[in-house]
Amino acid sequence: MPKLVRIPCRSGENTARGTGRVVVEQLIEQGRSCTVLARNVDKARILFGDAVETIYGDVTLPQSLQAVLTSEFAAIVYTVDITSGVGGRGFLVGRQKVNEVVYGGVVNTIDAIKAQGSRSQFILLTTLGLDNLSIIMTLLNMIKPGVIQASKCKANYLIQSGLPFTIVQAGALHDGTVSRHPLTVVQEAIPMQMDYQISRHHLAQILIASINNPLTIDKAFSVYGGQETQLSSIGIDYQFQKLK
Repeated sequence: MPKLVRIPCRSGENTARGTGRVVVEQLIEQGRSCTVLARNVDKARILFGDAVETIYGDVTLPQSLQAVLTSEFAAIVYTVDITSGVGGRGFLVGRQKVNEVVYGGVVNTIDAIKAQGSRSQFILLTTLGLDNLSIIMTLLNMIKPGVIQASKCKANYLIQSGLPFTIVQAGALHDGTVSRHPLTVVQEAIPMQMDYQISRHHLAQILIASINNPLTIDKAFSVYGGQETQLSSIGIDYQFQKLK
């Protein structure tokens, strides 16, 4: 029986506040099998206890991935971002480091999966607005030098990898329960604006709903909004059915 999903996390600190943690928590609540790949195993185990399998792996170190990204996983939910620096948000990090984590991490993970002969679905979390420059994305690219290009490159690498993929381009993230707009899933390029927000809770639901979902295989889409505390599976599927 294949395990459901493996979730690479940049570090225990990252897992503590990021979307990856929320995805894991929701999978635990649903009683679904998952494994967390973390640089800091001890901190991840403090967060999740024995509810999930936690193993060491660093997406910037290819040798740490070869033995752990096996074909037993039906899907990989990849939520890694560059978060070192002041406040843990990537301040004062150079272009090389940004590229190493944002682009190189995806390359290393995909190559490790393919080296095992796996056909696991690769669900990549990235940001909307990469093709429509806005003030927000311009500032983000100054704080994290080269992050726009690195994000474009990682998506292209995945598309060309031959693996079944889903690319989720999220709006501005927040930790609240609801957003201003209804849940919206679109495939056209839209700019990053504060009006296009999505809660981490809702985003995690979208990522989980994409697992082994034929409506999202080999698709890239932007997502924002969510006015209900809990998105319904019917509402999510309705949005997914619009994908081409």
